[in-house]
Amino acid sequence: MSEDAEKKEDAPLRLLLLEDDEVDAQWVTRSLRHSKTLKYVVSRGETLAQALELLKKETFDIILSDLKVPDAFGLEIYQAFAKNAPGLPIILWTGNVLDEGVAIEAVSKGAQDYLIKGQVDERGLLRALAYANERKKLMGMRDHFVNVVSHELRNPLFAIQELVRIVYNSVAAKGPEDQKNILEMVMNSVARLFRITDDLLAIAKLEAGKAKEVKTLFNINDVVREVAGLFEEVARKKGLQLKTALSAEVVQVCADKDKITRVFTNLLSNSLKFCQEGFVEISVSESPAEVRCAVKDTGCGIAPEELGKVFSKFEQFGKPALGVEKGTGLGLSISKEIVERHGGKIGVESEFGKGTTFFFTLPKDSPERKKLGEILTAEGAITPEQLQVALKKQSGGG
Repeated sequence: MSEDAEKKEDAPLRLLLLEDDEVDAQWVTRSLRHSKTLKYVVSRGETLAQALELLKKETFDIILSDLKVPDAFGLEIYQAFAKNAPGLPIILWTGNVLDEGVAIEAVSKGAQDYLIKGQVDERGLLRALAYANERKKLMGMRDHFVNVVSHELRNPLFAIQELVRIVYNSVAAKGPEDQKNILEMVMNSVARLFRITDDLLAIAKLEAGKAKEVKTLFNINDVVREVAGLFEEVARKKGLQLKTALSAEVVQVCADKDKITRVFTNLLSNSLKFCQEGFVEISVSESPAEVRCAVKDTGCGIAPEELGKVFSKFEQFGKPALGVEKGTGLGLSISKEIVERHGGKIGVESEFGKGTTFFFTLPKDSPERKKLGEILTAEGAITPEQLQVALKKQSGGG
């Protein structure tokens, strides 16, 4: 180990503590001093706003957060930290057993752990923090491995793809049919490897918070038509009807267009893969607050016991149609990450043997635009009525 690495290994861990109760904060600080293996430096915020401000100014290794502070409560606290400190281990700590359900939900969304005040002792706290630190190291190693492997694979794959294409073009004109078939199989296999590496990179970037959204205002129906057009030939070859059901000519959303296109592509590809006959339909509808998008198929459906796992990484369900390649098991997980980072929700409804509907929602107004409007209203620059008119116009509502 190098001298720099040793220094880094010995450096104290930076802990961000969100706690408004002085007694509880002192207990945490006192407990940390008794750690024999790890040293800690604590920065404390008494409100969520203070803690988020500290995140902007300092670098932290772990977050230990109460679930109830003067300016925030429950899941919104975890969501704020997850958004502003992606990849950082977050341990939730609550004094109310009734909040345990909220803490468990946060853990299901990615929180490291939760502790209940009065039930956890000093040893339990130190153990939870040590586990969080180890998890951070492992996640860092995983991300590094995925990035290195993915990037190292892409260069030789690109070279193979180009060389095979050159040979194929020379054989296609006058070569034997069996040689062309073999070269087509090689090109298809290389294309599949490219898709696998792209999925691995995408999920690694999303989970590490490195996939930034570039939000613009656009007509989501244009995305639906574009994606449907890309899959028309696939549906035709399988004898399937590919339909769209759009509630209006223009449905405006403020989102990252490329990422939403990827969600539609993943869902439509998945439906076509498991649909043997009938149709696949993409629909878009809207309410005053959100846009609802769905991909419905008349395929084999998903067994009830499998429904809870469909958005998990590397999970695959059912048997694809004959001649259709198996996926990576990452498409639905990637879609879930993208939708939730846009402030939306994604879900699935399925009847085994009859078909499946995947759906997701997107807010019509981004939190960033709402927050700007709230600031202008608070400062008296515009009235609440003017804000509503402006947001409606920006969303294409006239």
